Amino acid sequence: MTIDRETPDRNVPGTPQMSVIDGGKAKTPKGTRTPTDKATGLTAAQEQFCQGIMAGLNYTAAYKAAYPNTQATDASIWSIACRLAAEVKVISRLEALKAQKEAERRAQALSLADFVIDGWKQLAQSKIVHEDGTVEEIPPAVRTRNLELIGRHLGMFVERVETKDVTDRSADDIEAQIKARLGIA
Repeated sequence: MTIDRETPDRNVPGTPQMSVIDGGKAKTPKGTRTPTDKATGLTAAQEQFCQGIMAGLNYTAAYKAAYPNTQATDASIWSIACRLAAEVKVISRLEALKAQKEAERRAQALSLADFVIDGWKQLAQSKIVHEDGTVEEIPPAVRTRNLELIGRHLGMFVERVETKDVTDRSADDIEAQIKARLGIA
């Protein structure tokens, strides 16, 4: 759509007309940065760089994935990627992603531990009733072993190793005993 900015009173021949055209693709002016995420302060490419590192890529590969149109050499990319990884916002984001990954790992470990303990509890009972209505008898040895595993998990059992104190022997006595056991005269 064309909007004519010229006033109808001033229709003088030879006067340039100024028109504004709505629509078209807006371009980011050169020298301006792409928008950043308000929460992290990172651009989309920087976030992708961080995600690449968390996925196990090295700095160079993560940089190439985040900035695929770069014309720099591999040595330059390595240098640029190291500088990018040393930026405070990137370090902060990587630490946050590591903490998030650790929290997910812990939650998964707890879930898995609960699953194992539930299995032990089920096998510690004398009978298991399945969803289809069938009843399964659990042998006493299996029940005992599963109760033992639950007890060990809860720290109810402490293994003790008894040692005999033989400090009243001299070094010569110990040496003679070793030689006797080895059959050395």
